[in-house]
Amino acid sequence: MLRSQNGSASGCDAVVVSETMPDSNTSQSIDRDQAILLASRVFAAFLLFWVVEDITELPHELFAVVHYFRLAGAADLSPLQTVRSSYLLGDYMMYLLANILRIALWLLAAGWFYRCDPRIRNFFAAAPTMTLAMHFQDPPAKSDQDTSPPGLQSME
Repeated sequence: MLRSQNGSASGCDAVVVSETMPDSNTSQSIDRDQAILLASRVFAAFLLFWVVEDITELPHELFAVVHYFRLAGAADLSPLQTVRSSYLLGDYMMYLLANILRIALWLLAAGWFYRCDPRIRNFFAAAPTMTLAMHFQDPPAKSDQDTSPPGLQSME
């Protein structure tokens, strides 16, 4: 708001009066449990993308099975003999069944990660036994008194 010294809204000697505005750039950080839940849900979404990808393959495999079943069925064979006599029919049936099994397993795993039960929390929150800084530290210097073989030296 601009005001002059005498209180009017016009004039050259304007003073800027600033009211405090909340900072819109501040973000609240998330704690470890929220980060684990977020990671678990993101992984569940990733698995759901695999489910969608596998579902898009189902029509091709289903039409191939139906096509080769009709083609081999024209010889008046029983369904079991038809499957045994046609290599491509058996091959596409295996692809179809494997795809259905894969979709079921992806959905099961996605639900498991989405729920984020204690096993999943432990999976994402496992404390590393050795940090990166420890891994790249220089090895301790050898002393003249140490006579043990190199593989049996004690870790300090």
